[in-house]
Amino acid sequence: MIKEFAVKIYLLIFKLFFTVFSFMLQKQKTVFVTSFADNSLYVMQALKEKVPDEEIVILKDVKCTLNDESLRNENVYIFNNLKKPFQFIQSIYHLATSRIIFIDNYFGFIAGMPVTKKQIIIQLWHAAGAVKTFGFKDEQVKLRRQPARERFQYNYDQVDYTVVGSDRMGEIFMEAFNTTNESLIRTGIPRTDFFFNEIEMQKVKKRIEDTYTFMKNKKVILYAPTFRDNSNNDIMIDYEKLKASISDDYVLLIKRHPRLNTTFKADVLPDFLYDVSAHQNINELLTAVDILITDYSSLPFEFALLHRPMIFYVPDLDTYSNSRGLWEPLSGSLPGPITKDTDELIWAINHISINQKELNDFNLRWNTYSVGQSSHDLIDVFYP
Repeated sequence: MIKEFAVKIYLLIFKLFFTVFSFMLQKQKTVFVTSFADNSLYVMQALKEKVPDEEIVILKDVKCTLNDESLRNENVYIFNNLKKPFQFIQSIYHLATSRIIFIDNYFGFIAGMPVTKKQIIIQLWHAAGAVKTFGFKDEQVKLRRQPARERFQYNYDQVDYTVVGSDRMGEIFMEAFNTTNESLIRTGIPRTDFFFNEIEMQKVKKRIEDTYTFMKNKKVILYAPTFRDNSNNDIMIDYEKLKASISDDYVLLIKRHPRLNTTFKADVLPDFLYDVSAHQNINELLTAVDILITDYSSLPFEFALLHRPMIFYVPDLDTYSNSRGLWEPLSGSLPGPITKDTDELIWAINHISINQKELNDFNLRWNTYSVGQSSHDLIDVFYP
């Protein structure tokens, strides 16, 4: 009850400022509201090339990974930190006077925008595909009180278009957000353009290997588990047993989810185990990865574009599927073996192989429209 009251007060304040600013002249301005950065960066670059006079404003989530080096010529604000009230008000001003707004996540403030908004809001969802449920299909959301669910629906209804990389992901959005087929923009996921630029990938790979010199002359395994609600316990592998049971040719990297607050001590197994969680751009890391280990993450949908093997490590499958929910049973829907303990994981690594037909079918299903020019195709839709 207290939380709902606080949300109502927040949205009331937001709507008040937004309504006042709405009377001001609408500008040739595009606003990016971002928490995951990558898609926004690719769309920004394409926008600058096509419409160089467009004003670009970036509203960063507090934990957003966008760095200052990428944003030298843009206006940047931390939009959701009430400890910085002036930036909060400036953010509302830019939202109210813009013509197009890109978002890459669920942002509660959208429920404070009046129905008569002048803007077009475009959802650049941060995942290319989905294993775990979200939106109204999330088991936790189903337990929320009716006022909260009504607010969620109003928020979803305020979004005019959603960008998808496949018809399957479009079906998921229609279930998760109660949106319509007509609102889907089938131009592909902007950040996947990177995986079709071989020259750029080779440059990035060299930079990664020069930065992390322990990768050279080694086969690289990356373990990147997803975020688990109410827990920082995302590391569930017997690393000593793993090291002793696979070839000395391997090194294991750990990339923890950016929402986790705790640190992982990787120095317990020197020359084998390395924590690369501080590296913000995971697609850069993927250029140097030979085997991906993950679970319910959306990472496989992009890694599949590299046609390299992956393993799914899900020791908590029953618990997770019951508490959070999965769109589909894992068996038969993912391009790699499903393992539930360290022994199974060791076997999968030692017998690793690539099933190209399986990967091709997976890409056809999930990356149908992500074919290397998604950023420019998206800009062409909204900036003719």
